[in-house]
Amino acid sequence: MTAMTAFTDTLRLFLRAPLLFLTIGLVGHLIIYGVEFIVFGSVSVTITQTDHELDLAGASLPTIFLRVFLVYLALLQVLSAVLHLAAWDVIAGRRPAIGDHIKLSVRYLPYLVGLSIAVGFVVGIGGLLFVIPGLYVWSALSVVIPAVVIGQAGLGAWQRSWDITAEYRWTILGGLILVIIASSAITSVLLLLAAVAGLEIIASVLAGAVSLSLFAIFATHVYATLGGTASERP
Repeated sequence: MTAMTAFTDTLRLFLRAPLLFLTIGLVGHLIIYGVEFIVFGSVSVTITQTDHELDLAGASLPTIFLRVFLVYLALLQVLSAVLHLAAWDVIAGRRPAIGDHIKLSVRYLPYLVGLSIAVGFVVGIGGLLFVIPGLYVWSALSVVIPAVVIGQAGLGAWQRSWDITAEYRWTILGGLILVIIASSAITSVLLLLAAVAGLEIIASVLAGAVSLSLFAIFATHVYATLGGTASERP
């Protein structure tokens, strides 16, 4: 596996079932926005060229914590997990069972939340150490989500990801950078077209769906290549 083959395989898998991934991404984002609007009366998530951003200017500290937990540490984790499971189905040539994937993702939500906090903390600390250590750790822990929902490793997903990526971390990092570049390019085009047509909200949701799908497919493909087996069925 090389960085380029991992990236091109990601695009190939996405193009094998684009309607599946875009539907999951679009519906998932709309549900997230809907829940946030119902709970808080507004939507704080915006899509930039590379990521989701929370606009919480003027919000109280409890509201900030609640929104961060609800949006980033719960709803987006479930959406990401469902996309990983759908990618696993596409890789295996199976018909996706989205309802079952949602149930499984919710069941493993405590692990997803706990590990996402831990990974974010460690990668952040590594990033403070001249950036490179953070990128290295990010690649080492890049398959934590598939290890949880596909490998059903629980908290052991941390060690599982660390072990199976051991000899390929710089390769994985190269692939992740290529995914970031592709996601940024797609998002830039969508936002540019939206600015002309006045459809910024639709473009933002679509860009978020594409970006999250590509990262989920990449991580699942790496997991399947390095550590997953066809016998692992959710």
